[in-house]
Amino acid sequence: MTGAAPSATALVAVLLTCAAACLFLIVVIARLPEPEDAVQEGWTKRPYASLAAKGPVCVVLLLSAGSALLAVEQARSQWPLLLVLAGPVCALVTCDLYTTWLPLRATRWCWVLSAAALACCLLATPRDAWTVGLRSTLAAAVTTLFFWTCWRLTGALGFGDVRLVGMLSAGAALDSWTLVGATLLAGTTVGAVASIVVALLRRRRPHPMGTTIPYGPALWSGIWLAFLAT
Repeated sequence: MTGAAPSATALVAVLLTCAAACLFLIVVIARLPEPEDAVQEGWTKRPYASLAAKGPVCVVLLLSAGSALLAVEQARSQWPLLLVLAGPVCALVTCDLYTTWLPLRATRWCWVLSAAALACCLLATPRDAWTVGLRSTLAAAVTTLFFWTCWRLTGALGFGDVRLVGMLSAGAALDSWTLVGATLLAGTTVGAVASIVVALLRRRRPHPMGTTIPYGPALWSGIWLAFLAT
């Protein structure tokens, strides 16, 4: 982080990212059909359509603005993918925060946007394109495989988190393997702390979901906390 005031170009990028995040939430996610198992014993999932309300939109706006401001402090060649993570992917994890679901259709859109953004990042760094591209691809593959293994063996994660982690790792790998590790460490730490807090709160006020929490927002926060720490 440079600590310098954002340029006019950076501010425009932040504003466009915030707009993209809000539009993705309202136009894409809020219009999704409800999953068949949205109603479980003693608990009903919050409808996607309700995410178009003022509260969720304001949360997305704040999270997107904060993360986009961190994104534009990085090298400009990294902006395309980081701003996708701060925009549409931010809306996706906000959906998880409110509903505990990471809908597959919205996730696929985020995959497409992330892949296109990564290609733009590589075009912006022609000298290092092969190195950066290989590092991002490997980071996405390795972390996805690791999370899939954890999901398969322990069931402690939702499969939506398996789909999410690759995008975050690819973004962190634009910088370095060190940032990939810091992203995962920060994200899992936030998730662990949140789980402990929820477990303590739900001892007094039991919930049909027990101590289960939406893990996507914690994972997503990891890359921005890693940037703050560097």
